[in-house]
Amino acid sequence: EVLELIVMDRDNMSQDDLCGLVQVNPLDIPDAGWDQKPVTLKRAKKGLFFGDDSNEEFAGKLFVSAHWDFEEPPPPRRAPRERFYRNHKLLRVEAKGLFGHEQIVLETDFRSALERGCQSLPYALRVTSRIRLVAEGTSGSEVATVWKVSGDRFKTFLQRSAREKLFSKECSLDLIGRQRAVKEVCKGLIKQWEYEMKQEELWGKNLNASCGASAEEPPMDPSRFMVAYRGMKARITVKNAMNLPDGSWFDKLDPYAVVRFRNSKAEFRTSVLKDAGGEPFWDCEGDLLYNGEGELQVQVFDYDRFFADNLIAEGHLAVSAFYNGYEGTVMLEQPGGKKSKWGRKPKQMAIVLGVTWSNPPGGGSPEASEAKENVSYYSESELAPFHEQPSFTSQPFSHQANAPPAWRGA
Repeated sequence: EVLELIVMDRDNMSQDDLCGLVQVNPLDIPDAGWDQKPVTLKRAKKGLFFGDDSNEEFAGKLFVSAHWDFEEPPPPRRAPRERFYRNHKLLRVEAKGLFGHEQIVLETDFRSALERGCQSLPYALRVTSRIRLVAEGTSGSEVATVWKVSGDRFKTFLQRSAREKLFSKECSLDLIGRQRAVKEVCKGLIKQWEYEMKQEELWGKNLNASCGASAEEPPMDPSRFMVAYRGMKARITVKNAMNLPDGSWFDKLDPYAVVRFRNSKAEFRTSVLKDAGGEPFWDCEGDLLYNGEGELQVQVFDYDRFFADNLIAEGHLAVSAFYNGYEGTVMLEQPGGKKSKWGRKPKQMAIVLGVTWSNPPGGGSPEASEAKENVSYYSESELAPFHEQPSFTSQPFSHQANAPPAWRGA
């Protein structure tokens, strides 16, 4: 996306005249923002014959102030999983290539820029140490030569060469390319990490213990959990739903959600959102008493003031998914296996919720000590850590006006 700034000349008698315009890439705005930064305005040339190949001419300068408004994400409801990699290869500098010029010319923190390039991933990248330039593949007879230039001398060289603007554009392109390269590296690391976690869950042991990390006990078995946590309270958080039927033209959906354990009379209901449509955002919390049930049932109703409420979607979550805590989506289906009226395949309905548990009683029992353990599949071992982002903020499913954005830019 590009930020376009347009300066017009107001005319009360006819159409307003264009004085000049400029397009700004938001990635060029550093974290510290701009304070009265001059940007060059341009406009189309007048006349039929031009002196050069350009069809634009200089139209003055506009002084712009821009600042980012960062919002702190809500604290996660469970400790995020982390993994560290030490001395891992992130980028490759080719022969006669440059490194470090982006930070000098664009006046932005290079590590923060790389981290922003990975924001779309399910895990957040944090580069905790300085990036080092290391020669690889060199033997004792080979020599790697590196020419180091200070920032002040480099800026002076650009000013005297009269190529400062052109070089600034090239730096922006180089930075985007390096963000993409680091993103691909992170994708490979995440894929490998998730594969190892699946193998660990399958075999019930820490595969990373062979690399020097301390092996940890496997999580509590669901059958033992159903006994140890009987009589405990579960904290249920219902965030939002997506792809629900919108209702009719004259009567939009007034949805509310009901959560209960299977065969239990106790239930937790969210608030009713009037005319919310198919993308409601509740953000409600409540407690449910657990008595050893093996399934969590979720139902979404359409509130009706004069008649019985209509059940529009339902889903379930097995004990194997929520016994160690849960944050994520639950797939919903139409009740009774109904199909679309027009024979089309409807979009997959889902609801975002979380389940957390209080500590069990009897700290001396084996079940209680097992349940109290903060189970972490991997200990902190090597390089820049990946912090798992909460599902509620990294992938917002609701586009309601009252949904809290992850960040705003101004």
